[in-house]
Amino acid sequence: MRIRTILALAALSVGVTPLAVFAQDEPPASHEPQASQDAPYTTDTTPLGALMADPKAKAILAKEIPDIVNNEQIAMANGMTLKALQAYAGDLLSDEILAKIDAELALIKHS
Repeated sequence: MRIRTILALAALSVGVTPLAVFAQDEPPASHEPQASQDAPYTTDTTPLGALMADPKAKAILAKEIPDIVNNEQIAMANGMTLKALQAYAGDLLSDEILAKIDAELALIKHS
């Protein structure tokens, strides 16, 4: 139940009401930085939706933060970075966990 609250707050922080998320076919437009195709993924600059769309990146997230990745309402935070989500879920997204995810993300190539 706590993850739902975190994701609802995350959606509100980017200007989307949680109910509006369920009414849309596509995720809301992001106000977060967008990752370049050539730049490595990072928890500070890559939106969660981009990480979740890449099977290699998603596997890293599933290993490191399964409670977040496996939540049925994760799409509400697609436009946010993990660093931005840290404000709502600091216990699940500590600096140490984000650093570990960044180190693993740096090893994968994306297109």
